[in-house]
Amino acid sequence: MTVSVQALAAELTREVAETLIAVASATPEERLNWQPLDNGRTILDQLVECTLANRKWTNILRSRRYADLGRAAAEQVYAELDTLSKVVPRLRETAADLAAAIEAVPDAVLAQTVETPWGPYTLARSCTHAYWNMVYHEGQINYIQTLYGDFDEHDPE
Repeated sequence: MTVSVQALAAELTREVAETLIAVASATPEERLNWQPLDNGRTILDQLVECTLANRKWTNILRSRRYADLGRAAAEQVYAELDTLSKVVPRLRETAADLAAAIEAVPDAVLAQTVETPWGPYTLARSCTHAYWNMVYHEGQINYIQTLYGDFDEHDPE
């Protein structure tokens, strides 16, 4: 059986969003906005960033050109998603939208490139960027949890 880049990237995108939600949901409420050393990023901030990255890469895959969402839009989302109960549905929504955008990329254009601040990305690679970002933040959140003594794995059920 052959699995396409798009099918794999979409599946992984959906899965890691649920893993992020499980990990964050295992965090005591008072730790969601805790900053290690009063200087690090909070768990909630990292989840909001993932929603923004998902939206950005959805837009890129649909338009076939790089565009950031802009500072004002990001600030609005950070202000709006100020609790876990607000960010969880948005993370699910943006991951689902991204997965749909990934699945809609035709095989014939996977090698086309999009100019990004980090150099040219193929559309195939663009299908995985937000996934990579969510995996990175899962690790960051897991690390924050160890700093307050939580060494358990929090996988989705």
